[in-house]
Amino acid sequence: MNKNDCFTSSKVNFKKRLNATTEARLADHRFGVSALAREMEMSRSTLHRKVKEAFHESASIYISHKRLERARQLLLDKKISVTETASLCGFHSVTYFDKCFHDYFGYRPGETGKFGFETKEHSSAEKYNLLKKWFKS
Repeated sequence: MNKNDCFTSSKVNFKKRLNATTEARLADHRFGVSALAREMEMSRSTLHRKVKEAFHESASIYISHKRLERARQLLLDKKISVTETASLCGFHSVTYFDKCFHDYFGYRPGETGKFGFETKEHSSAEKYNLLKKWFKS
C-alpha cells in the first residue's frame, strides 16, 4: 500500500464517519457545526477544513444539504406530512423549511410527489450559493 492509498482510505473513512454522524443527528434542530465537531472529536476549524476538502462546501452547508436531501426522500416515500418531515429533518419552523426546500429544489415540499426525481438537479456551485443565501437571511 503506497502513501496515496493511505490518504484515500482515510479520506473515505472520514466521509463515511461524517455521513453516519450527521445522518444520526439530523432530527435535532440544535445540531450544528459545533456539535458535529465534538462528535467527530476535532476542532471546528479542522472539521471545516476537512469538509471543505472532501465536499467543496462548508460544514454548515453540508449539514443543511443533508437535511434537505433527507426531507426530499421522506416526502417521496409519501408516508408523512410536510410538517412532520420538517421536524424529522431538524427544521424548527415549517415556513423556513418550505423556503429552504423551494430554493434548493425549485418546488415546494408539498409538490414533491409531482416532480419526484425528474426535476433539474442543481450543480454543487448552485447548491452552495442557495444555501449561502439562506444563512445570510
